[in-house]
Amino acid sequence: MIDIKHLSKTFQNDTILNDISFHLAKGDVMAIIGSSGAGKSTLLRCINRLKQPEHGEVTIAGEVFNLATLPRRELVHLRQSTAMVFQQFSLFQQKTALENVMEGLTIVKKYPKDKAKKVAMAQLKKVGLALIITLATYPVGSSRWG
Repeated sequence: MIDIKHLSKTFQNDTILNDISFHLAKGDVMAIIGSSGAGKSTLLRCINRLKQPEHGEVTIAGEVFNLATLPRRELVHLRQSTAMVFQQFSLFQQKTALENVMEGLTIVKKYPKDKAKKVAMAQLKKVGLALIITLATYPVGSSRWG
């Protein structure tokens, strides 16, 4: 469950996000659509506190985070509870697809490699990327990827 309440962000004198609130129940899927410059990426960056909003809070699985005043120790905890893929993302070319998925689990969450591999495989299967699992032994930049 994720709740966003009263999220607001301005840049100079321009209001980019104005009192945004929404609720996502477990299993919900949400698409954020809009024209270029409408604030889609800013919304996601504020939720993950890559950008600091003027107001707003996020509740994830019952834990409330005030996004405007979040202390550093809570910021680390928030980021361990969220993930974001950037529009111009880059995979580690020397790693396989599976290793790329495992990276955050081993570095950020400090999972041992065997646990990270098990979780990564489950997540790849969950989103229908069985082909990726089959090709996971090949580095991302290899000709096997097309």
